[in-house]
Amino acid sequence: MFCVKCGNTMEEGELFCPKCGTPAGGVAAGEPVGMKSTGSKKKAPAGSGALKKKNKALIAAVVGVIAVIAVIIAVVAVLLIHGGNPVKDLKEARVGDTVTYGTYEQDGDYDNGKEAIEWIVLDKQDGKLLLVSRYALEGTSYHYEDEPVTWEKCSLRKWLNTGFMKEAFTQKEIKHIPTMRVSVDKNPEYDTDPGNDTEDQVFLLSIPEVEKYFKTDDERRCKQTEYARLMGASIYEGYCCWWLRSPGILGEWVTDVQEDGRFDYHGGNSLSNSDFAVRPALWVDLN
Repeated sequence: MFCVKCGNTMEEGELFCPKCGTPAGGVAAGEPVGMKSTGSKKKAPAGSGALKKKNKALIAAVVGVIAVIAVIIAVVAVLLIHGGNPVKDLKEARVGDTVTYGTYEQDGDYDNGKEAIEWIVLDKQDGKLLLVSRYALEGTSYHYEDEPVTWEKCSLRKWLNTGFMKEAFTQKEIKHIPTMRVSVDKNPEYDTDPGNDTEDQVFLLSIPEVEKYFKTDDERRCKQTEYARLMGASIYEGYCCWWLRSPGILGEWVTDVQEDGRFDYHGGNSLSNSDFAVRPALWVDLN
């Protein structure tokens, strides 16, 4: 037998432990010190069921928060393309921001003067911003008559770089709009001759450029101003079709973005048709 206190081996008949003096008894022979077998199973701690429920509720809450954050990120991403984060100082603007530059009649009320033009920042490089109007600003034809024509020769290009420039910008603002090389950018679906590269201050986007900067149909959808509607731009479920500079399947046809955001690679619309809207694009030199 063993001492219940110090574990010293005791002889049969000893009343006290010869080592520590503790009275004998209380522990069976051969039984490890301090261990008593009860023969009963362990019971779950009190309140463990409630704890599990709390943990499940906590996990559900965390998942909910993550879902909300994901939705917010998605909304912000769309807003960046459709004109989120307005910036007053052009030098502070980043891709996706909305900036104002120049003025143009937009609400159709000539008595209250022209309104500031809102632009979406598509690109930023070498101290320059590539901008495209947030809304379609004008309803006008691509060319004054229906005949084979390229971007280089169309009447819309001439108007953008003369009439529109003078109407939308001050001389000081014009000085910050550089003349840039505008590539012809062929239609990716057809081999129609796109003509020659041009040197422009204001231009229309091409199919490759729109594919680069607007990733989805929804991002490509565009609303027109009230003035553009009055000038003939048609509205389809709140959105308009807007001209691109890339040629269509034939030389007398040109491409556009439809009201649902899809490309019309084929073209087929009359070039003299003013039902289509114009979204000018330009570079602004920040220096």
